Amino acid sequence: RCFSNYSYNTASVQIDQLALDEPQIVTVFAAGNSASACAYDYKTIVAGFQYGKNVITVGNLQNNETFYPGSAKGPTNDGRLKPDVMANGSSSFVPTLGIVLPTPTDNFTYGYGTSFASPIITGIVGLMQEAYLEKYSAIPLSSTVKAILCNTAKDLGSKGPDYEYGFGKADAYEAVKAIQNENFIEDSILNNEEKTYSFEIPTGTVEAKFLITWNDVPADLPHTKVLVNDID
Repeated sequence: RCFSNYSYNTASVQIDQLALDEPQIVTVFAAGNSASACAYDYKTIVAGFQYGKNVITVGNLQNNETFYPGSAKGPTNDGRLKPDVMANGSSSFVPTLGIVLPTPTDNFTYGYGTSFASPIITGIVGLMQEAYLEKYSAIPLSSTVKAILCNTAKDLGSKGPDYEYGFGKADAYEAVKAIQNENFIEDSILNNEEKTYSFEIPTGTVEAKFLITWNDVPADLPHTKVLVNDID
């Protein structure tokens, strides 16, 4: 089924509102597998929850870190970056042999696609929450988790974030290490307010990456622009 030209809808509004009502709940969704079913493969993110601003939308990688051709691609119809991150959900040897699953008959079968990549991200999120709880005795904000997850991901495809790989392949080790090393800032800002932060970059650093993430208020429907607060 081709999901091209779908958009931000009632389900998107509801999941974005959940992030405001319960800011510590992290929601992870599969991007969908509709790219190969469409006449063109960009703008094929499944409509609904995956289209939300305050969620983590996951694409599918083969185990050699190449893009699985059917994995849905961004951008969203309003121009936002999707997917957010990638995880392994298919084999590069036989793409339909991805994740090993138990069956009711005490046997094993295989599943593949973004629905099998997204649970890996859910597991990484759990590790991040555990690391945060151990160090700070609190549950992290979902926006903090998303920021760290995306900023520590391994860049794949075109340099920098793109509409196939998003921010890249999620890296559990780097994400947890960033939390343990306090490599993040949590703050708030008012409309038209400016804030300045200073960072000390060690000599010899090859790359320094900075990412701002926030839970945005839901857009009104019907919409002309989904992003309400544009924080640069």
